[in-house]
Amino acid sequence: MDTKKKVFIVHWWWGNSTEPWFVRLKNSLEQMDFEVKIFDMPNTDEPEIDTRVNFLKNNISDIDKNTYLVWQSVWCQTILRYLSTLDNDIKLWWVAFVAGWFDLIPGSCEWEEIDIAKPWIETPIDLDKAKTHTDNFFAIFSDDDYYVSLDNEKIFREKLNAKTIIETWKGHYSQEDNVIEIPVLLKRFKK
Repeated sequence: MDTKKKVFIVHWWWGNSTEPWFVRLKNSLEQMDFEVKIFDMPNTDEPEIDTRVNFLKNNISDIDKNTYLVWQSVWCQTILRYLSTLDNDIKLWWVAFVAGWFDLIPGSCEWEEIDIAKPWIETPIDLDKAKTHTDNFFAIFSDDDYYVSLDNEKIFREKLNAKTIIETWKGHYSQEDNVIEIPVLLKRFKK
């Protein structure tokens, strides 16, 4: 008997589960018989590493070869940090990153935000351990993202062996950027 395919989705730093592209992706995937959960992360204004990783530990269960993860912005780091805490025998199908970053564009954030981002930028991630859980990383970037430089695309490609795509005029993939769907991401699920 086949296990139902599960998708877990997490929003960007200040976002929430009602972002239009999340809702549309969820609806489309449910029509394809996926089980979809969109999380509202705690303390979105001041994200902390341990709080985020512990949230995932408490809210994601039964990861297996039918599990897909879709993460945006700083939460891309959260899932990598989370994956690096799992037992080596846990495998999932793939992880998609949207506007993920290891570093931010200088001057793109206010001083308070820089202080919040600093631990995310400076605390190492065991990428080799994270990679033991899947061979399928997929990362999407925009050429006009106001937080994330395309240097991050190279990091995802080289350090995670991620398949990467650079889109045009999507900003940080938020509703403020008029992004209401990400067809390239849905197409990836259809494969």
